Amino acid sequence: MMWRIRSFISGIKNLIYFFPVIWKYRWWDYNYSLEIFKRSLEQCPDNYLKNGLEVNSSLNPKITQMKRAIELLEIEIDGNHIELIEEEMGFTYLEENDKHSEMHYRIMEFEEETWNELWNIIKGINTDGRSKFQQQLSLDEDEKDDPKDYIHDGTDMRGWWD
Repeated sequence: MMWRIRSFISGIKNLIYFFPVIWKYRWWDYNYSLEIFKRSLEQCPDNYLKNGLEVNSSLNPKITQMKRAIELLEIEIDGNHIELIEEEMGFTYLEENDKHSEMHYRIMEFEEETWNELWNIIKGINTDGRSKFQQQLSLDEDEKDDPKDYIHDGTDMRGWWD
């Protein structure tokens, strides 16, 4: 019976925690779905550090990747790709100069990079485009790493929960 009370209280806490993003949710705009996902990740790093059972050597890379995923979600939700590239290149998008087309290309490239980086963190895809499992399959038996050496790089959302 006690678990039902705890479950009910936890449910109420979740309703309160997610209420601001759920209230704004609109089915026709994927940014709202990203906001819900971001909100669900925001409480994880601190809670894992305070309440988690995992050792720091495998937890810290996961926390780093969670925080990076949150940053990338913020960039996508806020749509501030242009501002970030303006800062990088040192002039505004509306300024008329000979580097305007270069900036336009860089903005599109940056949007693609951040989007791909986000989902590669979630999927556990390394920079060469292969999952850790695919990389291990391609190696000869004597070249294969100990599984603990390639599982805990912090990517692959399926391994974020202890």
